[in-house]
Amino acid sequence: MMQIRRKAAKDFRRGFTMLELFIAISIVGVLLAVLLPGVQYAREAARRIACKSNLREISLGLHQFETAQRSFPPSFYGKQDSPGLFRRGSLMGHLAVLPEILGANAVSSTAEKLKFGDAQWWTSPQSEFLRESHNSLFLCPSDGEKGSWVVATITPYYDTYSFHLMPANNDEQWTNYLGCSGSRTYSQSNLKGRGLFLPVSGSRARDILDGLSHTLFVGEVTGQVTDPVRKSGRRNSFSWLAGAQTVGEGLNYDRGKIPGQDFGWIQFRSLHGPMVHFSFVDGRVEAIHENVDQQLLEAMATIADNDMAVTTP
Repeated sequence: MMQIRRKAAKDFRRGFTMLELFIAISIVGVLLAVLLPGVQYAREAARRIACKSNLREISLGLHQFETAQRSFPPSFYGKQDSPGLFRRGSLMGHLAVLPEILGANAVSSTAEKLKFGDAQWWTSPQSEFLRESHNSLFLCPSDGEKGSWVVATITPYYDTYSFHLMPANNDEQWTNYLGCSGSRTYSQSNLKGRGLFLPVSGSRARDILDGLSHTLFVGEVTGQVTDPVRKSGRRNSFSWLAGAQTVGEGLNYDRGKIPGQDFGWIQFRSLHGPMVHFSFVDGRVEAIHENVDQQLLEAMATIADNDMAVTTP
């Protein structure tokens, strides 16, 4: 009998009490609460770096285009006096720099692809293969949702605005980056406030009298008009063929929808916080706070308004 009792006592194993288990779970929870924000911050920092890298690559492609064509691409090609809301000839934008970014074989005969004739840009068979192309270079890593809007750029005379237009085909390309067309809307007879990207005729590097390091090049456009956090109108699908955008109303102005319409204006915005990444024509990329002084912002958006001193710290 004594041997049986000793064996039973020897085989006994003590387990966790409920209190010990609760303490262990609490410690794990505290560690996760401490570490998770750091992990999220590191991921967002990586996304910001990738976003800035995209802007640099697009800017480099624009410079390569300027070297080859002796001018930067216009915001769109077409006749300014064409009837209707959309000017014939469609939009230019990122299409021009694809050969420089992806290689000459990626987009052959760029000029031929732009000859849309009387066809609207969103139905043109010449642009279909580009609309359905996908390139992460034009996408901000922090903006993972495509939403449900398409964006066009309306550029009568020398005004340059972007707006989203209709439900989008989510299989088509979209962009988070547009060129800067100046400090405000302006007409053909009043070029004050002119930015780098204009309709029909492209600007040259020598036209930038305010200095390459003081002039905005390409900036972020992120979010959609139904987004309560970063309302700016999403630039989906065909918009990556689109042109440029002004900074005339600042970086924190909520455009919203156009009254009586199902579309709204786009503006430069970001999902990286209260700031917007811009590349300058000299190639560097800076984060500009959305509450930046408007006079300073407009000075950086123009190319020849003799306001270089305003942009110098």
